[in-house]
Amino acid sequence: MNTITVAGTPMTPVVPSSEEHIIFYNVSSVFRENLSRPNESWPPYLYTNYQLHNDSFEEVTVFSSIRKSPVSSQMPLSVFNIVLKNVDNFVMPAAMGLGIVCTVFLILTFMCTPLKASALSHYLTALGVADLIYLCSCLIFWGTKRGFALYNKMGFCQLTAFSLLLSRFLATWYLFAAHAERFVIHFGSCRARKWCTTFRTKCIIIVIFVFSLVGFSHYIWIFNVTEKGGVSSCVLMEESVKYIIELGKIEIITASFLPMLLIVAIDIALCTSIAAAYGKAFFSKAKSHGTQNGSWRGEYTLTETERSKSPSTRSGDSNPPPPEFDLSLEKTHATATVVIAGLVFICLILPSSIYRAKNSFSRGSRPSRDEFNLMAAFEECVKFNSIYKLFLYLILLRAFRHGVMSLFKNRFRKKPKEDPLQETSV
Repeated sequence: MNTITVAGTPMTPVVPSSEEHIIFYNVSSVFRENLSRPNESWPPYLYTNYQLHNDSFEEVTVFSSIRKSPVSSQMPLSVFNIVLKNVDNFVMPAAMGLGIVCTVFLILTFMCTPLKASALSHYLTALGVADLIYLCSCLIFWGTKRGFALYNKMGFCQLTAFSLLLSRFLATWYLFAAHAERFVIHFGSCRARKWCTTFRTKCIIIVIFVFSLVGFSHYIWIFNVTEKGGVSSCVLMEESVKYIIELGKIEIITASFLPMLLIVAIDIALCTSIAAAYGKAFFSKAKSHGTQNGSWRGEYTLTETERSKSPSTRSGDSNPPPPEFDLSLEKTHATATVVIAGLVFICLILPSSIYRAKNSFSRGSRPSRDEFNLMAAFEECVKFNSIYKLFLYLILLRAFRHGVMSLFKNRFRKKPKEDPLQETSV
């Protein structure tokens, strides 16, 4: 069997379907003895013009922009290879297109209806915007691989890679911010809930964006478009590789494992709170059969009244949103929505993150061909984290369903001038 040399290091050939995906071996094992060599020594298929990794560049991205793979096309394909290739060719573009349409609709629903009076809606909107940018970037990479040379142009190369990495990082931390908001609503004092107003929510979103923008700005300058053999490619500059290796180790912690750990801790607390709420409701219902005006029912009414007068739920003389659009009236469902989104995020991201961490922090041998394919499959799963959220909100949030119907009914109808809506924290 013939071998392929990547940057002077022989490696076992992989099937074409694997070469179309991310190659996850640690870049340090490939470039350890080749950092002083010019780019011309790299083979023509060592490019970075397919799906750059979500959060870091400690791996090498290999993609052949040549129609035929450098590996022999006669190499037999396993059933898993065939399924993976068909998923990449047919399922993923349809899924990404559906995700883009659904995410745009989700953003419009939150921002063009009375739902925008809720602080949580702003976190979910910011999360939707990050998912939208991520899906668009992935679709650009997918199209470039099929001959639509969008990514292999100066400007598009740097901007697309930067947008992909930044959007994935932002989506992770906006999801954590939504979890933190739910935690404050359930366990925080009245003073702490002041951080759950829409104004402070917007400030938090902007702060996360600015710090992330600064932290990822170096990715704009480390890519360059080169041309060899009539083929343009977006290439990671060789002098930047050793720095990206070290930065990748930091990013895999800050963009994956740290937010995962925090989300799990908050989810446990929120699930405990939800279980306690349902337990109280069950015993309250049982107690109400014994007395018409039970003490528990009075206690519940007092709690609701106090919450509505909290500084975190009022804004001067603003009018409250209509009841059907008020997320504060479905506090438990809103929390359950965020918890489920966090659990789905962990389930889809964790396998890929474990493989990336393993190859980033270890200096062992490169993964086998089967491991390449398995890691490529995990990377495809990551994309679905940005696709499903519209359906989750439709199922769990009654106010969101009313927002969707309102958007359909009144989007193109001229509306009379309305009073400002009262901001609410759920």
